[in-house]
Amino acid sequence: MDMPPDICELIEADARLQREINHALEAAIDHLLPAAEVGRAMIHMLVRTLVPSWQSHVSLQSEVIFPIAEARQDSAVLPAITRLRASYPELAHHHATVGGALQRLLGLSQSPEQGDLSGTRQQLCTALKARQVHFRLSAQLDAPLSGPLTPAEQTLCTLWLATRPQPCFPLNMLLAEWVAHQELTGGPSAGLRLH
Repeated sequence: MDMPPDICELIEADARLQREINHALEAAIDHLLPAAEVGRAMIHMLVRTLVPSWQSHVSLQSEVIFPIAEARQDSAVLPAITRLRASYPELAHHHATVGGALQRLLGLSQSPEQGDLSGTRQQLCTALKARQVHFRLSAQLDAPLSGPLTPAEQTLCTLWLATRPQPCFPLNMLLAEWVAHQELTGGPSAGLRLH
């Protein structure tokens, strides 16, 4: 029997993922030259996960967290929700800019423009700072969401989860890479782990 989704678990999973993205951004700022294979792999994974993780976060907030917080807290949470929604376009722009800069750094971009490391580092710092402000404000909504869900809130969470890829992001991305690797090599992938 499937357990009903827990809003606190959804929030914590999203928060953990976003913290990992922030750590990767910090690492990219500190070690921007992807000379070592580890650096290239980390930057490549950041390029692949930055935008999808943001889209998943926005979806969770807009479709689940905000409606539940508004219903439970009434107008007390409206200023925070308004500010969070207002930050979406700016952060989407930062993510696209950083993704493009990192792709150029890795030589994956078709753009003839190479960009300089100091400019890329500044873009990363700006994006990280904007993300940190957003997630500090997001955390203010988490406390009112603890406790058991009403049937209507449970339905909201269940409906949202039903629209997510299975398995959920980022596991769906890792699984797709694993399947693609098997198709390319014609067999199981040696050393590719999903954990």
